[in-house]
Amino acid sequence: MAKKKLVEIKNLDYIELVKIAKIKIKKKKELANKAYNEIEERIKPKIMYIVRQFHIPGCNIDDICQEALYALRFKAIPDYDKDKGNYGPYPFDNFAILCIRRHLSTLLKSSFQNKKKALNTSLSIDKNRNDNSIDMLFLSDILTDTNDTIADLLQSKEYYSNLFNTLFKKLSKFEKKVFVLYIKKYS
Repeated sequence: MAKKKLVEIKNLDYIELVKIAKIKIKKKKELANKAYNEIEERIKPKIMYIVRQFHIPGCNIDDICQEALYALRFKAIPDYDKDKGNYGPYPFDNFAILCIRRHLSTLLKSSFQNKKKALNTSLSIDKNRNDNSIDMLFLSDILTDTNDTIADLLQSKEYYSNLFNTLFKKLSKFEKKVFVLYIKKYS
C-alpha cells in the first residue's frame, strides 16, 4: 500500500502536492512529508541555480541551500494559493522560486547590517586561512596546555613576543577582547 501511495505522489502535479504538503494532521504527516520531498526533488535544480547566484558573507553554499529549502518549506508551500494569479492559476514552481529569491535577498541584506559585521568579517583563530601554506603557525600551536600564563609563554621567546605585539597592533578593540578571552580559555 505504501508503494502505491509513493507512486501516486510522483504522478501528482504541484498543486496537489502542495495541498498534501500543507497537511498538519499527525496521521497524515508521513504523506505530507513525502509530498514535500517530491516537491523538493522536482524543484532542486532550480534551487541550486538560484543558490549559486547568491554570495552571502558568513554562509557557504550548503548554508544558502538550507536557507532556500527553509523558504520552500515554511514560506512557499504554506503561502501558495493557485487562484492568486492575474492570468489564471499561478504555477507553484514560479511562486516557490519567487519566495526563495526574496528570502535569500533578505538574508543578503541582513548580512550587511552593522550588528552582524563582526560575525561575518571575523576569521577563525584555529583555522588555516591559506591552504597553500604548510608551515603556517596557528594560535592553538602557541597556546599550549601548560599551567604557564600566556605572558610567561610570550616572554620566554622573542619570536612569540614580536608576533603578539604585531597581532595586537592589527586587532580592533573588539578583536582584542575576544583574543584575551580566548587566551583565558573562555572559548
